[in-house]
Amino acid sequence: MVLSVRVRDLVMRYLRYGLHEGICVTIDALGKVNTAPMGVEVIDRGPDADIIIRPYPETRTSMNLRQVPEFTLNFTHDPVLFFNSMFRKQALTLVSSRYVRPPRLGGCIDLVLECSVRAQYRDVEGRDLIIGTIKGAYECMGSKIAYSRGASAVIEALVYLTKLMALATSMSCKERAEYLRRIDEECSLAIRVSRVSNSELRHICSAILRLAKSYACSSNKGVGEWVSSATRSL
Repeated sequence: MVLSVRVRDLVMRYLRYGLHEGICVTIDALGKVNTAPMGVEVIDRGPDADIIIRPYPETRTSMNLRQVPEFTLNFTHDPVLFFNSMFRKQALTLVSSRYVRPPRLGGCIDLVLECSVRAQYRDVEGRDLIIGTIKGAYECMGSKIAYSRGASAVIEALVYLTKLMALATSMSCKERAEYLRRIDEECSLAIRVSRVSNSELRHICSAILRLAKSYACSSNKGVGEWVSSATRSL
């Protein structure tokens, strides 16, 4: 599928750096909606562009895409929407899409891509590799907040948390500890740089750290030493 000049320019303007974080919306065969943060890679192919996502195997996103091979990708700078897509799904606003069956997100979204699955593989790391075709792309009302290191740090902490939750059973205690350390660093940065005073964002940082600590091995006696700086700031 060759993209129109307008659609291609819009996609490459927003996603010109290749790898971005978005929120993926899928549905199952009965129409039940699932939302999840998702790394999105854009492969520029001249008049066309491929969208690549890599959901973890046997997650709701992965299973939904096998049942209904369509999805929307919703891009925002707002860390609250990323958090809600994982833990407070009922707080999200869903809006009917134009070209695919899964809905898009309403609210503070900068760009929406509506996609269909062109190919689905299992990559060398054991993750699903989904190649998507863009059916439509359009701008929405936009994020209320501009790009900031603090907001990005919260989103990055959620990225690490997502991987920890998906792969904890196959990780060694040392690997879990490393992910927990990274999550603590990102939350600390978010609080330090943004001077987080918004109660909702403070709650998000607290919830991320609390859940991350629950994945520590029970034998990790020193876990409290590195999950400390952000906790003291909350």
